Amino acid sequence: MDLQIFTDTHYDFIGRRRIAFLVSGVLILAGIVSFIIQGGFNLGIDFTGGVRIQVKFAQGITTGDLTRIRSGLDMDVYTQGTAADEVVIRNKVENTGEAMAAAIVSRRETVGPFTSFDELTQIEGFPAVYLEFFRENFDLDENPFAVTVGAEVRPALNTADVRALSTTIERMIERATRASISQVLSELRPPVGLPAGVSPTARLNLNAPNSRSDYVKLLEPLLGAQNAGRLADAFAGARNLGGIQTMRLLGDTAEVERLARDAGLDSEVVKRLIDSSYLSGFEIQSVNVIGPKVGEELGSAAIYSIIAALVGLLLYISLRFEFAFALGAIVALFHDVLVTLGIFSLLGKEINLAIIAAVLTLVGYSLNDTIVVFDRIREDRKLLRRKSLVEIVNSAINETLSRTVLTSGTTLIVTLVLVLFGGSVIHDFALALTIGVVVGTYSSVFIAAPFLIGWYRMVKKAA
Repeated sequence: MDLQIFTDTHYDFIGRRRIAFLVSGVLILAGIVSFIIQGGFNLGIDFTGGVRIQVKFAQGITTGDLTRIRSGLDMDVYTQGTAADEVVIRNKVENTGEAMAAAIVSRRETVGPFTSFDELTQIEGFPAVYLEFFRENFDLDENPFAVTVGAEVRPALNTADVRALSTTIERMIERATRASISQVLSELRPPVGLPAGVSPTARLNLNAPNSRSDYVKLLEPLLGAQNAGRLADAFAGARNLGGIQTMRLLGDTAEVERLARDAGLDSEVVKRLIDSSYLSGFEIQSVNVIGPKVGEELGSAAIYSIIAALVGLLLYISLRFEFAFALGAIVALFHDVLVTLGIFSLLGKEINLAIIAAVLTLVGYSLNDTIVVFDRIREDRKLLRRKSLVEIVNSAINETLSRTVLTSGTTLIVTLVLVLFGGSVIHDFALALTIGVVVGTYSSVFIAAPFLIGWYRMVKKAA
């Protein structure tokens, strides 16, 4: 049975265009005011540079927990999407790997070799939170600020060494960040299966690894290569069954024991594993360190991508239809991008590369709807020569209304499901797509098509 909706409709969309313009104007103005008040968009470290850490907890966290983490780390902390057990810890550190490497090389050139890690604090913008980690984990005699050139390992001496040294520094930052976060979160969520008085360093943290090879490396000294491989497969399988970013072992020693027995480990080996391991109440799922220069390059690339897409669309529609149609489509696309980013600004959502990808996707989606309406307008202009342009545009929109609602509706259902159940990792991406589908459909009817009316009236008046 064919689903027919909006058949033989005669809605006066063009007659209501001023109301639509008012609604769009209010939405765009609200976004601009929010942008000004907040001092710009809430840019992610993809564009600003810094450190971004994603943590999953065995149990949900409260507002009080977030406050304790913020005060303990002095970093931005917020929940990820709708998940109550996942948080993102972000530190927009201006002096990340590359900048710090450049400062170290510059100081070494002007002052000479470091004699103490305390001298790092003389570097402008050096994050003090990392000093203690450097002091405790590295020895100046071991050339912590060294680069490898061929077979030679030597101190970083010039600007050509900055890129190589920045990689080393970023690894240090990642390790330091993991260490400081683990310390604070361990106090918030004590380990499971760790007897009082026993140091975590004396046992294996089964929630620490992120891949099968990490598990093998961790378990092999305790269980042997064969048992370690079999158990690593079981753990990796548990991760996959629970989702890419989910950890079934988190805080559940009974699950560890079950997986170990299912992997074919005998009772003595299972007991050895349980006695020699523990589960943390959280898992650091990822640590990303991005330098400010890389962030700047990514930001420029994102802007160029959007401009290139718009220019390409302008040329294509000009060739396919007329220049006025191309302008109408571009105005509608600008409208969609402004409204979507404005809503993200109002919600305080982070703008990162995933959101830029969503914006580019919605540009293509919105244009698809607009092209369908334009195509019908072009056909009706040939068939309905005695009718006015307003009547032709209204007729074209009504004729394509059922198709527009059905395609947009089915897409909207999918994006809404992703928003509600897709998990925290893609929540904001799906939210941007959802907003874009609604706004893009609306703009095809109320912005792009009415623009043609205004354009032809203006051209006719000018002529």
